[in-house]
Amino acid sequence: MNQSPLVYLILGTPHSGRRKTVKDLIESICSNDEKISILINTQEINDEATAYLKKDNAQIIQWDLNENNQIFEQIENPLTADRLFFFTHAETDLINQIEAFKNYLGKHNWKLTRALAFIDCRLLYQHDVLKGWFEALIHFSDYVLLTHYEKIPNKWIDDYIKSFEKKHFPCLFEKLKNHTVKNPQLTLDPEPLRITQAFEEQSQWEKMAIEYESEEPLYDPDGEESFIHEDPYFERREDGSRKIKLPEIGNHLIKNL
Repeated sequence: MNQSPLVYLILGTPHSGRRKTVKDLIESICSNDEKISILINTQEINDEATAYLKKDNAQIIQWDLNENNQIFEQIENPLTADRLFFFTHAETDLINQIEAFKNYLGKHNWKLTRALAFIDCRLLYQHDVLKGWFEALIHFSDYVLLTHYEKIPNKWIDDYIKSFEKKHFPCLFEKLKNHTVKNPQLTLDPEPLRITQAFEEQSQWEKMAIEYESEEPLYDPDGEESFIHEDPYFERREDGSRKIKLPEIGNHLIKNL
């Protein structure tokens, strides 16, 4: 067993097809002797979900946030796994969760292998107000899977992907068919393709700055931010509020059950 598991962050909404796709990835990639941990928020857990994802070598673990915005698991000694899939909860503040997840990795001295974002195109197409919420998913992701796009105009889909390519987002995009990715090995490959550096060690970027003998930011697209600095989604104002406020998605999820 690996001392440190391969850790995957699974971003998206409950009806975006995340569970079906992760199940397919586990069956495609993971051998029977690998131990799998699947962490799902207590508010999304149910018998159907547990039965759907659980295999002989997979353990379903409930997680939640405490009053200090720290992740805790509702089971003793849960994390003896080779691969760990952590599902975020759509109706809990997204950035608080990602920040807590970053600290959770640090607590266990783990590294993020990959973050997968599931974009429910039907939901986004119907509610343009949610654009900023889905853009935040992509900001933190290595691999973006578009779902529920069948009745959406192709031009809208193409323009949406191109909008991120124009901004030089390094993540990969794929239109998901039948909840099955084209290349499971590529999808779960550990090479980071995310634009954020929130999950990277600060020392790596400081070392690069020294090697290049530069005091300037290594990446400064807007003349303000650098990957050496705090991720812009984590930044707060003096009153404690986030500088970047995401739209509320909960009411829209209820309407689209």
